[in-house]
Amino acid sequence: MGSPISESSTKIVATIGQYADFINSSDLALDVAIDDPGLLQNLANELNYRLALTLNSLVQITADSAVAVDTLVNTQLANGSYLTANNLRSAVQSLVAVNARPLVGNKFGGVIHPSVVRDLLNDTSVNGLTDIIKRDPSMNSMLFELPKNEDVISFAGVTFKQTSTAPSVTISGNTYYNTYKQNVA
Repeated sequence: MGSPISESSTKIVATIGQYADFINSSDLALDVAIDDPGLLQNLANELNYRLALTLNSLVQITADSAVAVDTLVNTQLANGSYLTANNLRSAVQSLVAVNARPLVGNKFGGVIHPSVVRDLLNDTSVNGLTDIIKRDPSMNSMLFELPKNEDVISFAGVTFKQTSTAPSVTISGNTYYNTYKQNVA
């Protein structure tokens, strides 16, 4: 007979607010628009984009203000170093080691800044991302084309969403970008 699992809870303080945006438009503007009916669709697309930025910010703020990050899965890189394929493999395996459940498709999710993607693609070490990509003809285009902001990057069991809104911090004139890897709680 083993010991039972004890129940526990964590208090999270959060501010609940209303997030809204709107666009002023007139019937005259809609009537004389050259790209009508495209104008209304363009306005809707703009509001959708703004909603996506708001949701992105909410997720980021929630992750940044989490009560604690498990030290077993928190990866800190030394000053002057950059994220490498080896760091990613180690980070994913640290999640597996604590029995974290992956998201969709048996992969963990992540958020990554384009500057960090640049570092990953410039990693030319043996078994680095560039070394792996150049050996797979279906992935060679990643070396010759700029990844778009809406692209996802899958590697080593994690699928990253690239976004320029990933948070950064400046310390002694150096800019550092947070990169998140997430799992199902």
